[in-house]
Amino acid sequence: MIMSFFFIALSAALGVGMWFLVIGIVFSIGGGDIFTVTHYDSLFFYIIVFLLCIVSYLWFIKHLFEKNLELLLLICVGTTILFFFLAPWII
Repeated sequence: MIMSFFFIALSAALGVGMWFLVIGIVFSIGGGDIFTVTHYDSLFFYIIVFLLCIVSYLWFIKHLFEKNLELLLLICVGTTILFFFLAPWII
């Protein structure tokens, strides 16, 4: 029971964190009038961390499938998607 709450909280934090990483990637790409300098070092860092988040989330999904916790998996994925889109209003 406690692990379920931990997984849901982790999914919420991952959703907000992925939003920050996506925004960081978009702003680091540069181009246009506002963003004239491309920051390749931060772009590389954001992409690497984003890929690590995706890999860890896939491992998390695999773990929940092995334990036959599909309902918890659906709740966690829904929480991640919800917090990804609500991240601007949460801050």
